[in-house]
Amino acid sequence: MPLGGMPGLLSPQNPAGSLWHPAPLATTGKIVFVDSTKPGAADDNVGDDPLRPKATWVAALRYLRSQNVTNRGDQIWMMPNHQETVRVAAGIPMNVAGVSVFGMSQGASRPRITFESDVAASILISAANCGIYNVVGIANIAGLTQPFDVTGSDCHLDIEWQDTSATLSAARAVLATGVNRLDFTVAYRGFTSGTQVVNAVRLNNCNHVAVTLDAYGVNNQAWVEFVSTLSTNVFVK
Repeated sequence: MPLGGMPGLLSPQNPAGSLWHPAPLATTGKIVFVDSTKPGAADDNVGDDPLRPKATWVAALRYLRSQNVTNRGDQIWMMPNHQETVRVAAGIPMNVAGVSVFGMSQGASRPRITFESDVAASILISAANCGIYNVVGIANIAGLTQPFDVTGSDCHLDIEWQDTSATLSAARAVLATGVNRLDFTVAYRGFTSGTQVVNAVRLNNCNHVAVTLDAYGVNNQAWVEFVSTLSTNVFVK
């Protein structure tokens, strides 16, 4: 379904202070809608109609993988108030190159992804040329190590991270390892007590990285940390 035919419904709202640009109103790829709150939402739906969306981000990615086509401009649109829970490492596997994920709406009605049960619970962005925009991640277990785990180059993130409490705080929101040309905008919402937060963003052996960070709370190491192997050509704002 072409986005241009539904102007009012399909224009996401920029969160305050965000630098991200909305998706184009047309694409050469597939468009898949996701909404866990919609009556009639089901993972068996094709998902090309916002009135009959898929129920999970995971199912949208599974459908795009089944197409066996990469870098054609596929888009996943998560609708207002969508919620999903990640309980294991790579629980949401972004392994199709060229997929962009857009959260619709703003404030408390943005799509919310909760991480719990395992400190390694994660969205694994292993494919190149992927982006995630206007999505909120939430810590529901202490010490999360890599909820947004980036191992694919040319990745763009524009996300907000929320710790649930001073004792339910992530170790970090974003981990990037061994990749190039990254552009991260992260709003980290923590607490002024507690010691779980080590850093908001950790870079290991990355090159050509731009990080824009808006952070509230305390950490016990650094808001942006470089570890293990040298990262080069890094800009932090």
